[in-house]
Amino acid sequence: MTKQEIIESVQKSKDVIAKERDTLRDLISDAEEILWNCESAVEELERAVDILSEHL
Repeated sequence: MTKQEIIESVQKSKDVIAKERDTLRDLISDAEEILWNCESAVEELERAVDILSEHL
């Protein structure tokens, strides 16, 4: 491999890593949103159970 080929290979690797990092950030963001939605749903269910318990 020539010096230029090594430089190009390293740059391609950096590009792949950057793309994968962005993908992971997106996945983490999606997971955080799902967690927030689940926590909100649990709170709503707890309120619903409390309301139903009052009427039983």
